[in-house]
Amino acid sequence: EINDERNLLKANDLRLKIEYHTLIESNVPFSIQDLDKYKSIANWDQVLINEQLEWKQNSIELLDSYEVNWNTISKKSPVNLLTQSIDQFIEYFDWWTLTARLPLSFIFSKLSTLPWDVDALVERISIDDFKLNYFNIITLKGVDLHKFYKEIDRDFITQKFEELPDIEKFLTLNYSSLLTDYLKMFPNANWDSSLVSQRLKIDEIEEYFEKFKPNLNPRLVIEQIVEDNYVFKTAVFNQIVDEITNFDNYKVLNRNTNCSLNLSKLEILEKKDLIYWGNDTAPGFEQNL
Repeated sequence: EINDERNLLKANDLRLKIEYHTLIESNVPFSIQDLDKYKSIANWDQVLINEQLEWKQNSIELLDSYEVNWNTISKKSPVNLLTQSIDQFIEYFDWWTLTARLPLSFIFSKLSTLPWDVDALVERISIDDFKLNYFNIITLKGVDLHKFYKEIDRDFITQKFEELPDIEKFLTLNYSSLLTDYLKMFPNANWDSSLVSQRLKIDEIEEYFEKFKPNLNPRLVIEQIVEDNYVFKTAVFNQIVDEITNFDNYKVLNRNTNCSLNLSKLEILEKKDLIYWGNDTAPGFEQNL
């Protein structure tokens, strides 16, 4: 009797497999629902790309009930069904796959409401896409906006300057030759004074100090003048020194400083107590005179 039962089970199993393969290998259209009795043996990766499969409104819901892997559902389901059911199965979809598959227009329309994969999205966005949808893209967390800034044209940057996050830092680090122009156009932007002071040329600082003063770090500027041995206009040099706050006993010149400042500039620094003169135990700037 036991052998008879085993043989019967094998026969039923074989019959089920034959019926399943007959169904999916024929040229007759079939639906997900037609596979209900074969759900335990179906090769869903193959079934879902079968040309005879007719997708219906409830197909994704049925696949979920059959416990089909959601990565497979995300990869194989038709785009139109995915977009229709996306809100229903937010917690289950493979979001990297959906981000890589669905139309950008649809993604941008739901950019802030669904958990798109940022890396997958960035890989798909062209410069034209960025320019058309920058107002949405800049709201995404984790996007390297500098990647796009490097490719967009200067006219776009100028037109949208005040809307582009971190554009000041990008320009300062990557286009120091344009920095003067943008500082003139957008003096009240969020410039990093330390970076600006290091990236502007000495002669540009000399020419535009009064205009750029709010966006400069006077200590760094003076140090740059000293280091470069630049023959700086004394009047402007004096203006810069006047901007230095010496609340922490800061010194511009010490025993390690090599410079060729003239006497008038040294006197300016001395009046502001910005030169370290040595004592009995620690020599100072006098060693360089």
